Amino acid sequence: MQAEDILDTTHQLEGKGMTRLQAEAIAKALATAVQPLATRKELAAAVEPLATKMNLEVVVERLGMEIKTLREKDLKAAEERLGADMVILFEKTNNRIESTKLWLLGGLLAMALSITFHALQVGSASGGVRSLETGQPIRQPPETTQSAISDQTNL
Repeated sequence: MQAEDILDTTHQLEGKGMTRLQAEAIAKALATAVQPLATRKELAAAVEPLATKMNLEVVVERLGMEIKTLREKDLKAAEERLGADMVILFEKTNNRIESTKLWLLGGLLAMALSITFHALQVGSASGGVRSLETGQPIRQPPETTQSAISDQTNL
């Protein structure tokens, strides 16, 4: 309460029938009681920086949008990293498949040569080549010598 307010209160109390001393005592007591209280201006200045419910809703909405944007960026970056990793893994897998194909082809070729060599050894040991179906010796044409060939060309 300011000095003007104390004077006005004193006059009002006198107007209601109190003595001047009584009115001044009551006005001073009121001023002393009200002095530690904040004024409207002080309250407004103190509350102004505080967030209202609407302000908080706006802040929460903005934060939500920021979080969504960050998530989208993180997901996009993760997709790009995974895509690159997938390409590398695909290339490694293809290389392994190709090397396995070569290894198997070499193994099959070695087995075929081994079987052929074995068949030739068995055939030469038994006096000739045998049919795989019947097991009977296969007749081979007699070997022609160089002299027999030259005799035929001279005819």
